[in-house]
Amino acid sequence: MSNPSARLVQDSVTRIQRNPNDLPAWSQLFMVFAQARDHANLQGLVTARQQALGDGLGFYYYVMRDLLALRQDQVALEVIEQIPAGHVLAPVGLYMRGLAAARLERSDEAVALIRRAVEQFERPDLKAYAARDKLFNDYASRHMATEAGLLLDAEEVRALGAAPAEPPPELSFHGEAPPGAGPVLLAACDKGYFSRFGDGLIQSVAAATGGAQLLHLHIVGPDAATERQIAALTAAHPFLRISTEPGEYRAAYYACSRFLVLRQLLDRYRRLIVATDVDIRVLKPLDGIARAMAGADLGWFEGGKQLPLPTLFCDCRLTAFADTAASRHVLDLFEHYIRGKYAEGSKWMIDQGGLWSLSRALGPSLRRVDLGRSLGPDYDGVLVPVEEQDTKLALRDAANQADAPGSPQ
Repeated sequence: MSNPSARLVQDSVTRIQRNPNDLPAWSQLFMVFAQARDHANLQGLVTARQQALGDGLGFYYYVMRDLLALRQDQVALEVIEQIPAGHVLAPVGLYMRGLAAARLERSDEAVALIRRAVEQFERPDLKAYAARDKLFNDYASRHMATEAGLLLDAEEVRALGAAPAEPPPELSFHGEAPPGAGPVLLAACDKGYFSRFGDGLIQSVAAATGGAQLLHLHIVGPDAATERQIAALTAAHPFLRISTEPGEYRAAYYACSRFLVLRQLLDRYRRLIVATDVDIRVLKPLDGIARAMAGADLGWFEGGKQLPLPTLFCDCRLTAFADTAASRHVLDLFEHYIRGKYAEGSKWMIDQGGLWSLSRALGPSLRRVDLGRSLGPDYDGVLVPVEEQDTKLALRDAANQADAPGSPQ
């Protein structure tokens, strides 16, 4: 071992002896052993962590995930290969192999490996090993199960297309769709999010584009106060169009509702639609996004490649759908997917898990573009999110408490 590595080892050991809960010190030691291909000490370190703190499995999950985040896929795979198939650490290895496959666009392989990993959670030896492992039980296992529950392989995506057609949401429109060829900016929410964030978004569009940008807001479950606010805002802002649908649902539905109405809006506007969150501020026109979408059906700012979780690959804060048959086809499948996952009780990441699954399964029949390649990672400077996390959490909690049982109709 080189002198710098030896010094890192000594530093880590000293820190751990001083404070056994110093997770960065444990992680640093693991990384040194991994880079040195010192597999005996790697496994010994996990064993020592298990004996000291009882969270060896959760620790192994996070340090292996960090290796992938550092793009050390080959090092991670070599570590995994040293773990026997029946070993208690093997499920985490399967999961990491799945993430590595996702990074390489081998989506069916990724889904199969991730599911195999989660299926092993019920092993008695694993349960006993992780009995007091909060890192694994409270965090890692839940993250792994979320990925396994949201991802579909190509055959399952094809099955969505064979499912019976469901009626689209019953929409009421406020204002007529104006003529023109520019893109439509779409955001969707419930009445709580609309009341808190809607006016700020509208004012930002007016300021950034001089009212030249058509903004369409879709609101689920409006009440009388919402209807009065809609009337006042559409009268004051000619560039604003609003649709509503009745019903109360969990917050997961509102997060996905933009995609459930997108086909109807493509039929209404017959132009590119850029879908975003309502809790943002617009800073400039959408011209760069429109240019980057030339010849494409679907566009997004692709993230998550640093940490290759499939549900993080598609940043749904901003997606673009062209007025094409292929985009309508993916939206048709997406509607089936969203309704199915909502009915299963999925709470979050439905939209991002669905878009990853569908876009990979459809292959070249769907012309998708990573807008970040030409516009950069910051949404081309078009928008910034509103940072009010406590307010957003309270609004989501209120929506979940008011949820009507069953899947959206």
